[in-house]
Amino acid sequence: MTSTVTDGLVIGKSYLSNPGNSDLIPVKAVYTHPGFTQFPPTDDLSLLHLEKPVKLGEFDSLICLPERDDKIHLHSKCMTAGWGITEPYQDRFSKTVQEVVMVSLPLISSTSCRSYWGLDIKNTNICGGAAGSSSCMVIQGCID
Repeated sequence: MTSTVTDGLVIGKSYLSNPGNSDLIPVKAVYTHPGFTQFPPTDDLSLLHLEKPVKLGEFDSLICLPERDDKIHLHSKCMTAGWGITEPYQDRFSKTVQEVVMVSLPLISSTSCRSYWGLDIKNTNICGGAAGSSSCMVIQGCID
């Protein structure tokens, strides 16, 4: 599925209330995985086609993505970051954190994920979490 958006991608922002050295790059199009479903979360991946190349600054970096044939091992660490909720029972009306939050999570098995969430988690889903931390409380990218 392809769609166009009027928003942009913000690069280099750590604090919501302070633009700092951030850069807003317009998004030309969003390419969403054709198998995407919101609930249960399946194939929740999109590619953004930007209007111009990203120029990395002193505090910006890229995440490393696995190659097609790479194996992601159980208990590998995932780094997740964002401005989402930080408490298990916060709702969308709760105060959002102002500084980007990062947490390292171990990958867990699909079986453990299904038993915890009680959802139809597919074997193709990547699930991570630990006591008091979850990728549902912030946003994500994996590392070994």
